Amino acid sequence: MCGRFNATFDSEVKKLYTSLKINKVIDKPIDKRFVKSAVTIFIVREKDNNHVVEHAIRWLLLAPIDTGF
Repeated sequence: MCGRFNATFDSEVKKLYTSLKINKVIDKPIDKRFVKSAVTIFIVREKDNNHVVEHAIRWLLLAPIDTGF
């Protein structure tokens, strides 16, 4: 997995949220530079015909352990 990435909540992301009918206040994604591996990020998924924002861990391969991954 490569290093860090930028995740900005700019005007284009706001337009995308609007088009997907996602609540920008409740489900605001991370808005920072240099997001590193193995941290919690937010992803958009389709669930029950709705788009929802969920937490995910940014990682290529995760090995399960007793307390998570």
